[in-house]
Amino acid sequence: MPYAEHLILQGRVIHITVNDELTLEDTQRANDDMLQRLNVSPYRLHMLLDIAAARQVPTHLKDIWSVTEYLRHRRMGCLMVVHPQPPPTVQMLARVLARSQSANVRFVASVAEGLRALHQIDPTLPQDDSRLV
Repeated sequence: MPYAEHLILQGRVIHITVNDELTLEDTQRANDDMLQRLNVSPYRLHMLLDIAAARQVPTHLKDIWSVTEYLRHRRMGCLMVVHPQPPPTVQMLARVLARSQSANVRFVASVAEGLRALHQIDPTLPQDDSRLV
C-alpha cells in the first residue's frame, strides 16, 4: 500500500503518509475510510496528508472530485497538506478543490507545523498525545 494511516490526538486527527505513487483507487479507499470515521465521530476530524515522499498523485480534477467526498462531510475539519515545497500543480488542484467544496485546506511544511496550526484552529483538540508521529 503506498500510504499509511495513523490516528493521533485521541483519534481526532488522521495522519496519512504517502510513500510512493498514489493512485485514484488508493484515494477512493482513503475516502471510504475517512467517511466511515466521520459518520461515527462525535467530533470534527482533521487530516494531515503528508505527500513529501510521494512520487505521483492523481491530478485530473474531475476524478479527484469524485473520490474526495469526505471534504464535503459536515464533520470534516481542516485538511493540512504537508510538503516543504508543494509542486505548483498540487497547490492549484488543492485550492480549486477547497473552493469548490467549501473545504478548509492549508499547506504546511511539516507535521509539527500542521499540528500547531490545528491546535489554533480547533482549541478542543487534546494538547498532549504520546503517539504524535
